[in-house]
Amino acid sequence: MADWVLCIAHTAIERYLRDGVVWKPPIQKMPKFLQQTRGAFTTLYNISKGKKDLRGCIGIPLPIYPLAESITRSAIEAAVSDPRFNPISLEELPMLMFSVDVLSPLIPITTHDLNDLTTLIEIGKHGLVIKYKERSGLLLPKVPEEFGWTVEEYLAHLCLKAGLPPSTYQNPEAELFMFSSESFSDEMLIE
Repeated sequence: MADWVLCIAHTAIERYLRDGVVWKPPIQKMPKFLQQTRGAFTTLYNISKGKKDLRGCIGIPLPIYPLAESITRSAIEAAVSDPRFNPISLEELPMLMFSVDVLSPLIPITTHDLNDLTTLIEIGKHGLVIKYKERSGLLLPKVPEEFGWTVEEYLAHLCLKAGLPPSTYQNPEAELFMFSSESFSDEMLIE
């Protein structure tokens, strides 16, 4: 499965950077899991200096497209539309490591109590989404693990990612969701 997922992301970005067109994956000719309606995130890292520097990360969090299309769209967006970075060039492509997260459906969280949330949310297993008024934010399951955050810190950073005060998750009007993801990266293919 990793081969398929990563090949789609690589092909989508390469064709977009080389030809300026959005590649349409032949979904009906692909394995069934790539035809399922699922969300996906693509994260790009520059590894040219011997370390992993984030270079772009954008996703399609909701299951609105077949997985192959979600991967294609998220990969292109991560390469050229992440507002934190300049667009990636074709020459930079060989220096990038790809990571694609395939998301489960979002599960609503019905509590705003920190003690309950600490019991419910597992670091490294659950990704989180917050929606409050016109703002929303998402953090993948691997993020709090990479930074060594507690559940409380994870929730605070989720709020900050959405441009909200760090305690917004406790507001009864805030909508919280969790999800799991399966990660595929170029490192998997090397090992």
